[in-house]
Amino acid sequence: MGIVLTNHSHHQQFGIKCSIKASEGFLYCLEKAFMFVPKPATYIAYEQVSIVIFSRIGGAVSASRTFDITIDMKEGGESQFSNINREEQKPLEDFFKIKGIRVRNEIDEDSSAMLKAALRAEELASSEDEVVANRADRGSADEDSESDDEDFQGDSDSDVAEEFDSNHSSSGSEDEEGGASDAEERPKKKAKTG
Repeated sequence: MGIVLTNHSHHQQFGIKCSIKASEGFLYCLEKAFMFVPKPATYIAYEQVSIVIFSRIGGAVSASRTFDITIDMKEGGESQFSNINREEQKPLEDFFKIKGIRVRNEIDEDSSAMLKAALRAEELASSEDEVVANRADRGSADEDSESDDEDFQGDSDSDVAEEFDSNHSSSGSEDEEGGASDAEERPKKKAKTG
């Protein structure tokens, strides 16, 4: 019994470059089975396959150039072939249909979910823009004019000034000891002219 190669890759080669875990090799779609070589050499008869799942592992769904296939076995267990060139997806799907192998395409499901999420995000952003625009119409503290506050009096006496004035003597304990009062020490202010 000889091995018959039935499927050609997108580049008209018999094997499809991919990986099992960290090992690179080629996946061959034969007449009655999958075969991955060189190591670990893997042989999976089509009659043992429950379903083949196309998926994309990791983020950035739209930007990915590769995909993975996971082959679930009828008797349990699975084999995953990763980093398959995106151009191989359609030929593989067509081949699996010809062979009568069930296929689930999670790549398309992920893409439609990403599209829905992007549309929802866009709707949220546009509604947030409307809310921000409505708030801007009401005005805010940032929009106050730069003119001086009418209540502010820059020349008024302040307790704070006394607190930080090193030449100022407190009216507390010195008055009791016979020291000078605030009125005697404080120079008189000039009258405002204006």
